[in-house]
Amino acid sequence: MKIASWLLLVTWPSSCVVATIQDDSIGSAQDSTSNNGNIRGSNGSGNANEEEDLPTRKLQQYPGMLSFSPESNRINMRRDFKPRQSDSVCSACDNSFAGASVMADSREDIFNQLSVSEYYSLVDFAKRRGLADGTLDGVTSWNLAMNSNYVVFAQLFDPPKLEALDYLDGVTSQPPKRYGILTIHRGASSPRDVMQWKIGPLRNGVVDVSDDLVIEKLVADGEIPWSMRGQYGGAEWYLYSKIFTQAAKLADIFRATTGGYCVGDSSCDYTQDIMYHTSGNMNSNSTHRITNVNFFLRPNGASYGSPFLMPIPISFQLVEDPEQDPSEWQVINYEYCFQGPFRTAVGLNNRFNSGLLQTCTVPSSNFDWTLTDSVEPIREDSRIKEPISFHTSGKRYSIHSSTGGRRLDEVSEQHEQQHAERIDTKIAPDEWHISNHLRERFKEAKRQASKEQSKRNRNLQSSGADGTGHQVSWMGWTFHVSSDQMHGLVIRNLKFKGERLAYELSFQEYFASYSSSGSAAGVFYLDSNWEIGALSPLVLGVDCPEDATLLPLVQYYGDEAWVSSDVLCIFEQPYGEAMWRHGFSYNDIGGLPRTALQARVVSTMGNYDYIPTLSLMPDGVMELKLEMGGYLQGGYENDLGMPKSETPAFGTQVRDNVAGLLHDHVIGVKADLDVGGLRNTLMAGKVTYGTYEEATGRPPNGLSAADASLGVKYMDWTTIDTERGISAKDYNSIVITSPTTNSWGAKRGYEIVFHSTIPSQVLPPDHPIGKTTGWQYQNVAITRQKDSERKCAYPSLFNVGTPIPSFDLRAFQQGDDSVVDEDLVFWLMFGAEHYPKAEDVPLVSNFGSGFLLKPRNMYDRAAFEDLSDNRNTRHPVCVAPSIF
Repeated sequence: MKIASWLLLVTWPSSCVVATIQDDSIGSAQDSTSNNGNIRGSNGSGNANEEEDLPTRKLQQYPGMLSFSPESNRINMRRDFKPRQSDSVCSACDNSFAGASVMADSREDIFNQLSVSEYYSLVDFAKRRGLADGTLDGVTSWNLAMNSNYVVFAQLFDPPKLEALDYLDGVTSQPPKRYGILTIHRGASSPRDVMQWKIGPLRNGVVDVSDDLVIEKLVADGEIPWSMRGQYGGAEWYLYSKIFTQAAKLADIFRATTGGYCVGDSSCDYTQDIMYHTSGNMNSNSTHRITNVNFFLRPNGASYGSPFLMPIPISFQLVEDPEQDPSEWQVINYEYCFQGPFRTAVGLNNRFNSGLLQTCTVPSSNFDWTLTDSVEPIREDSRIKEPISFHTSGKRYSIHSSTGGRRLDEVSEQHEQQHAERIDTKIAPDEWHISNHLRERFKEAKRQASKEQSKRNRNLQSSGADGTGHQVSWMGWTFHVSSDQMHGLVIRNLKFKGERLAYELSFQEYFASYSSSGSAAGVFYLDSNWEIGALSPLVLGVDCPEDATLLPLVQYYGDEAWVSSDVLCIFEQPYGEAMWRHGFSYNDIGGLPRTALQARVVSTMGNYDYIPTLSLMPDGVMELKLEMGGYLQGGYENDLGMPKSETPAFGTQVRDNVAGLLHDHVIGVKADLDVGGLRNTLMAGKVTYGTYEEATGRPPNGLSAADASLGVKYMDWTTIDTERGISAKDYNSIVITSPTTNSWGAKRGYEIVFHSTIPSQVLPPDHPIGKTTGWQYQNVAITRQKDSERKCAYPSLFNVGTPIPSFDLRAFQQGDDSVVDEDLVFWLMFGAEHYPKAEDVPLVSNFGSGFLLKPRNMYDRAAFEDLSDNRNTRHPVCVAPSIF
């Protein structure tokens, strides 16, 4: 037996790649030369001169993107490796984009998010007109939080769809008027509530106060009750003193439980080593606001995230009364180590000091197990650098960014630096106990900035951008991408081969709910509360490939608006597999490699990281998925409070006294799809078995009685003709059809295909969570398109108990609108149930879910047929990318 091993030795003289090919043979020597140009190995019978030529052979593989491992020097080469080119000139890779022939369509600028200047103008206008006294940054006391009006977030008011389409499609040259939305906590109103204002028009970056000025309420007075307002940053700082006052009353119990740590007053030497975390209580409603308070050990001020693996089994709840100072608020349900609840701190202390409670401890001497440092000994060969991919012949996509008249390098660094300085000077050290995810992300971004800046600058789209939006074109696909501050990634005007597939794809909510024994039971998160669009800087080689293009997006918080230069990446990625292939004969193999264009951002929401990615493929397939990563939220576990027989019901023990808690991740997406035009119908098909008559409605023709008696398998189609939802598990195929047909008479359409991890929300619809999150109870819900039905989720941690009509999917579906051959919106739900395991410590291996849109009879033939077969096109002689 002969085993051939081909080794590619990669060196970098003068920034060039040089390949050396060797053939180590076992067994008899054999000539590896052939008429089609195969290379002779060193053990072969070829000429010495040929062997001497080998070190100068240049890397030649398929064009486009190349994957190899520069440190391991290992590549499996084809035996029919082509002879080297005669070129002797050494040059770097082509770093250009494919945009020379692609014209930007400035009409898509109507979808750009609010610019920095527009944000400032809207806030200033609200203050001058008496709508608001200021922003979150001005809320420095309980009195201001409860008794003033302040802006909490801003968004673009989406243009009316028909007006937008007329402008996009050239029916009119007049763009829709541009407006912003300001969400304001109205503590000075009676009764207190939350109001959303539509303000504009916005022209030339400012509110135009001419005759067509609009100041319009988007929700009714009192529709968003005060108790259901979001828990946003500084507006909740008044909780700090109340929580620490209560924790100080339990100092002795904290010390006994944690090995000496306590929190809350001057007697605690290790104030920084315990953090508290707040969440909404499921018993909250439109009149009552109850806040859960849990504690976690944070030895030596560990970074935010790892403390979630070290829960302290002490908790209580705060009941808000806006008419009273927080010092007077009721504190209820004190719990210690699954014992209680106790009505007061005094009652808990008395029972503890009397020895009437079973005690429990949190091991605090060793927290290294929560860290992500590599563990010795390092696995063999893992120090070899991972393979990478890069473009050898230039990028096949183009990007056109809105500039707003300013260059990126004039905007982003200036605003990011100003914002980092503001964060540093505004927050006192003790205030880091506040569970404020946003500030933690800004601090982490600043810490990473200097280390990653040079790498990021290398791949920044340097033509200039104001972060409000980008137009991307690749292989027949075009789309506009931006980010909403509260809800995250937004895709607009998605087209394939010039035909619109989606008017809007936007995330609505990231939801999670936990199961446990004790106080951790019933913890839930509506992550839009923490601003899904407050994005994290991206790390090349981790979040995106080394040669991805980094793009800026605008961000807002309080008094500040700025442009983050590296929070969106665009790249084309090889899958390492065929898009299609077939062996026509032994020597005739046909096929094309599968690649995809991807757009990605990352949001770090406390302990979890969320990674949404849009993927577009050359055969007309689109995928939208969300991956989750980060730290588990652990629950305390011991034999006293959670017997071993119960542990599997609520989670898995992952460490001494720590259980990984069962929880779900449920994702909501708004998909305003226009398949073959504005008139669509939703069809759901299920493969079933029955008689020929049942399948066709007529007796069989040409079948013998014996054959007919065997029955047939057929697709049973249902037309969804009312505004309702369906579950993917009930059907084999879910298709959006158009009245138009292809050349063969089949209705043109796109199929919705979910990933295998489809959750089913088991909380009953009349549960406090179920009442306000109707979007969780079906994988595909349809409504007739209405501009007024903007979102199905309001960004508040306390959106529980009572639905908000303007954000309630069930309310959207209460009409008798026809949904057959109409302009439809699809509200999609997907996600995963996470039953933790020991391997989820210290961090989980990223996992996720999503869906695909796949053409079904949309075209007459396969959509990939017009792609070039580049297998015989060689890479440039020298393929040294700029990333080295």
